[in-house]
Amino acid sequence: MTRVGVVTGLAAEARLIGRLVGDDTDDDAPLIACAGPGRGEESAGQLIDRGARALLSFGLAGGLDPWLKPGDLICPDRVLWADGGAIPTDSIWRSRVLAEARIAGIDMTEGALYGHGEPVAHADAKRRLARESGAVAVDMESHAVAAIAARHGQSFIALRAVVDVADRSVPSAALAAVDPEGQIRGLAAALALCRAPGQIPAMIGLARDTRVAMRALGRSAGLGSLVLGFL
Repeated sequence: MTRVGVVTGLAAEARLIGRLVGDDTDDDAPLIACAGPGRGEESAGQLIDRGARALLSFGLAGGLDPWLKPGDLICPDRVLWADGGAIPTDSIWRSRVLAEARIAGIDMTEGALYGHGEPVAHADAKRRLARESGAVAVDMESHAVAAIAARHGQSFIALRAVVDVADRSVPSAALAAVDPEGQIRGLAAALALCRAPGQIPAMIGLARDTRVAMRALGRSAGLGSLVLGFL
């Protein structure tokens, strides 16, 4: 059995999959690391040092395809980044995940996932990125995790749930709420909203969509082929 290392950008994503896959002190259980937003490379390397022999990027993403809605799941066939590079995901592993998802009644979209080191928060920026790259969604960790996997000759896939759709901007108060370790800082968000109370409706909508996306991630994390015994 190949031991899987799971990289997330947010602590909540790591807790979610951790509750479902069990204790990582078991030699076969997945290893899980919360990188913090945009810090996937370091965490992926640490998981390899701890014994991971395949890497999964797991968590939320921003939608670029206008047909995608909150909670839609992306299992991409490749990851793109700003310099024009692309790394394909492992086709056998991905096919097993997609097949098990179909049996479980879980829909997943393939296509390209774009990796970006900074948040792509504004709707105009998302539309421009979709047009220029052809990607269906964007996140901040998958490209770095894919690069580490390729460097070490290891299998890699990503599983991401859309939270902010293509035509919706992310309020700056939400960006202020996430610290470099991927923890949510409620006080920072509250202070940001005090300074810009007009963002309150957008924050309420984002919170609702985040709950939808996290429920979708929870369903997908129950797929055995995602993190257990894919080889």
